[in-house]
Amino acid sequence: MSSTAAWLRDITDEFERELRVIANPEPKVDHFWERPGGLELELAYFDPVRREFVVSFKAGMRYRMPLGRLHESGAVVVVELDEYRYGVLVIFSDGRATSFASDLVLYECEPEYRAGVKTTQVKHTVGATIRALRLAAGRSAAEIAVAAGMAAPNYARLEASRHRPRVDTLVRIAEALRVPLARLFHAT
Repeated sequence: MSSTAAWLRDITDEFERELRVIANPEPKVDHFWERPGGLELELAYFDPVRREFVVSFKAGMRYRMPLGRLHESGAVVVVELDEYRYGVLVIFSDGRATSFASDLVLYECEPEYRAGVKTTQVKHTVGATIRALRLAAGRSAAEIAVAAGMAAPNYARLEASRHRPRVDTLVRIAEALRVPLARLFHAT
């Protein structure tokens, strides 16, 4: 084969490879939780047969989370969304109550979400700093959550560094703590 023929064959092969990439692009991953309002819930209920919470997001995704993931046990009698639709209130037959945030469901059930949380380093420092500032001010987590317009479970997860807060959330928390926004990024 002549060098010209080999050159033409190489060019043709490369062109065909590029056409295959254009014709079959890699699918784009949609992390619905990264969209505005992506953590908003549509519905939550408890399946007593499977002992799982069934949680549907407004974006259309549905997950099943075992009761044991809450480190709770007992007969669940009430499951309802919180007023912001980002958390779930759970009441047991013995009167105990607990709650969990929508991002806990993703953390427990969605490997890609969990992987993103593990690789985020800033969130740990911010959560720990917020908690330290709140404790230094002698204020309760519930008080700061209400002042920041957040559901208590979401605020608790933020302080525990199990949630990546958005800037607007951090602004509201800084205002609730009565500190400059920049203070949330300095370790105490």
